[in-house]
Amino acid sequence: MKKSPVVLIALCGLVLAASPRPAPGGEVRHHIRGTTFASEVQQRMSGMKLKLNNHNGQTSFVEVGGFQLRFDIARTTVDIDCGTLCPDLGDGHFYVNDVSLQRANLSFGGSDFTLTLAFEGSGREVKGYHNKLGDDFMPDFQLNNLRLNFRARPKLTSSGDMSLEFSSPKMDAAIQATGGCKISGIDVCNKIFGSNRRIQKSVESSALGALNGSRIQSGLAAVLKLYLQSKNITGKILGVGVQNADLLITAQSSGGTPTVKHPLGTIQVAPASPAPASPSTTKPLAPAPGGTFQKRP
Repeated sequence: MKKSPVVLIALCGLVLAASPRPAPGGEVRHHIRGTTFASEVQQRMSGMKLKLNNHNGQTSFVEVGGFQLRFDIARTTVDIDCGTLCPDLGDGHFYVNDVSLQRANLSFGGSDFTLTLAFEGSGREVKGYHNKLGDDFMPDFQLNNLRLNFRARPKLTSSGDMSLEFSSPKMDAAIQATGGCKISGIDVCNKIFGSNRRIQKSVESSALGALNGSRIQSGLAAVLKLYLQSKNITGKILGVGVQNADLLITAQSSGGTPTVKHPLGTIQVAPASPAPASPSTTKPLAPAPGGTFQKRP
């Protein structure tokens, strides 16, 4: 049975009455689907740059939102020592060689965001040198399908903006040596890429520190501020978090017609009706029979 317009209007009134109405200057809660946020912010981070290099100088840097930060990656050294009865065979030094970001991907997994950085796969990404005999006595390495993964959590900055805090770095790659791994019975490849993950840990810690550095955090905050403005979220951010499958943002009310999530759907909260004007001593105008206005006697 169809409901009359009067019944529909009454039901709409009940929905509005059941929804929270933010007071002027109060707080408004905004819900954005986690998958939507990840997809749309990823597009805005398409200009992100990241270079990993400590070969022939420390030239690593990361750039987000026009903010750039340079950082260092520690050299990895392997002592080629076969025991007390062997002579000192020197050291192997290994460097990350000019690895550039190809693309950045932000995804949502139900409770957390993940930032995946994929790098180009050309050339030899790790260069090896013997400290006395030079380049020819240590293997180089190709790192195919190189990825850096980070856990990303929304955070509130001290200035009332939103940013992302990164943790749990993990470097993955298909590693291929360009020369023999065993030198005087010592497996050099296992020493730098094996269970100790010496190269991986060096890159992970350096990149993590750079992403959480103040300049890159400022760049991320600038990118996210523009994104939130595109969602009509312009007030000062008071809190951020993940609730179920949504990103929940609490912001100061900035006027206008806020939206509030309700069990029946997302609705617009109508502003309160203005108070009636105070009585005036001047009598209102009334239409005259001819269509013009005149004062009532």
